[in-house]
Amino acid sequence: MINRVLARSSVFQELFAYYHSESHSVEEAEDSLSEALSSIQLLYYFLLDLIPALTQLHKEQIEKNKTRFILREEDLNPNLRLAENNLSSAIDECSTITEALRNTKLSWRDNDALLKVLLEEILDSNLYENYRDSKEESFALDAKFWAEALQKLTFKNRLLDDYLSDLSIYWNDPTAVLEKVEIEEIPSVDKLDEMMDDLRLEDSYQTVRMSNSPVEVQKDFVIKTLRKARKVDDIASVLIPMFKDKEDEDFTYQLLRSSIVHSEQYLELIDEALQNWDSERLADSDIILLQMGLAELFTFPSVTAAVTLNEYIELGKTFSTSKSGSFINGLLDSILQKLRDEGKIRK
Repeated sequence: MINRVLARSSVFQELFAYYHSESHSVEEAEDSLSEALSSIQLLYYFLLDLIPALTQLHKEQIEKNKTRFILREEDLNPNLRLAENNLSSAIDECSTITEALRNTKLSWRDNDALLKVLLEEILDSNLYENYRDSKEESFALDAKFWAEALQKLTFKNRLLDDYLSDLSIYWNDPTAVLEKVEIEEIPSVDKLDEMMDDLRLEDSYQTVRMSNSPVEVQKDFVIKTLRKARKVDDIASVLIPMFKDKEDEDFTYQLLRSSIVHSEQYLELIDEALQNWDSERLADSDIILLQMGLAELFTFPSVTAAVTLNEYIELGKTFSTSKSGSFINGLLDSILQKLRDEGKIRK
């Protein structure tokens, strides 16, 4: 569930931490990256575990309704379609998921108020009504229902995003929302908070959902997993591994190592391309992204130059200023042309 877009974002975050810490050990940076990627895998399992949590709450509500002073027909003869759905049981009994979550503090039942909101949203939907009244009964239908319920309802719920954001310590800043402010001078933290409050009051502030954040990427992978599920004993076999293959895993760690080990070489190329522009005036994030771009151009001959340039344009837009994308594109393209002319890169 670590695609290359997420791999680049994770490497950028580790490099940013590396250059802003007292430690400058490549091995420590690699260990930190490993922890971050493992925590993203944990997020994937945690999102899948939301299905049994919602199902269990639904069962409890059915039992509680049976104790009403005045019983309704639906209390006496409740529809058990959702309460007995096979997908929930399969996930709950999947050892891969349960073992991964066992020794963590992550539990959906720590926030029953959120679960009640998410469950009510599902139960009030036409999607649930059609599922509840369907004559067909199959594991595939259960999986299809949950895939659509999560995609169309639950995963779009802002309260869920807020909850996951509060838990972001577990997956290395996987917030689904990016807050970005461009200013002439860097103010104090207190002053920045005051500025942000003023902008909110003026309705001049907005948040932008990061489609390539760990949370959003793992939501997509959960949906893909559910769409592959066909039978009860099939859950473990359709779980998505951390990396698609060894090549993607090597790409992630080699990108980090190359960016650090050859940083002096890359900085020299950047300084030359800047000409009369002082590199010290560049944002730290721009310099790191340029180093990563050069590391990718040098280290991975199978990745086309066009792909690399496009990826770092988008990363610049996400992690730096609004002008960073075009700036990074222009500078990397200039360096690439020079390297091609000198025969140092052939792609």
